Amino acid sequence: MVGPELCRNDEWLGLALSYTEVSMKAIRGVRARFPPALRFLAQYLDSNTRAVLRLRRRAAEMLSPYLETRRSDSDRGQSEDALQWLLDTYESRKKTLSPDQLAQDEFILNVASISSSAAVALSIIYDMIDHPDTLQEIRDEISRVHKEHHAWTRASLNSLLLLDSFMKESLRVHTLQQLTVQRTAMVPWTFKDGFQLPAGTNISFASQQVNLDDDVYPDAQTFDAKRFLRKRENIDPNKFHFASVSDDFIIFGAGFHACPGRFLAQDILKLMLIQLLTRYDFKLAGESQHRPRDTAYNFSVMPNMGAQVLMKEKPL
Repeated sequence: MVGPELCRNDEWLGLALSYTEVSMKAIRGVRARFPPALRFLAQYLDSNTRAVLRLRRRAAEMLSPYLETRRSDSDRGQSEDALQWLLDTYESRKKTLSPDQLAQDEFILNVASISSSAAVALSIIYDMIDHPDTLQEIRDEISRVHKEHHAWTRASLNSLLLLDSFMKESLRVHTLQQLTVQRTAMVPWTFKDGFQLPAGTNISFASQQVNLDDDVYPDAQTFDAKRFLRKRENIDPNKFHFASVSDDFIIFGAGFHACPGRFLAQDILKLMLIQLLTRYDFKLAGESQHRPRDTAYNFSVMPNMGAQVLMKEKPL
């Protein structure tokens, strides 16, 4: 995200994590306390909004010298990180990237990638503990694919069909958002059945209800690790993978505005799970190994953050 200069800097990592937490609190607080016409006052009256601005100022201070170095570096094309991508994008559009704007853009990328990916990873781990019958098959698949490809590339990760199916089934049963595909009607719209949407109407789709509908997914309440594997084998091998979107799988959105980072998230999650499954045994603390109850807040459904997971490194 920020290159080798800052990616392991403890202060920067602390800023990134703090911003993700505080910005979410600020969004909820501002929406609840301030009508739209008065939201400019939040920067003076809301403690979380002030904290967001304070973190952003410090991030800009840290990024500033590295941004200037990249601007003057004749070999900067060798850098493969978000700092360079953002700089190149702004310059290609004849715009100047300021340290403050860079900090804001970096933080937006962090918010989009850290909290959701971490929550999905934890949710999958809970399901692996709750459904251990498939774990050995997944471990065998990982071993076989690694022997065939000798390295983890996008092609080899795409060959992990059972792991991919398990991940997608976990996300289907334990959806992070009850509502997705949020849209605003820009013009009045009348559907074929006569239902009308006035301009300015906000709409969204109930993704959780779709995922748990027996008419869409037979026996939808049951966790079936091979559900999407069978679909790829019997219907279409190029569909039904973790990051795919369709009319009956809208967790990542739909259409042109579907989440652009879902393919990267898919690969990151697989690499993380490969490390966990090949190097560690893990279980929940206590006697019960059933998945802890999810936590619902507004339209979000998050895995339980308070449960303890015990991990033991496997012998080489």
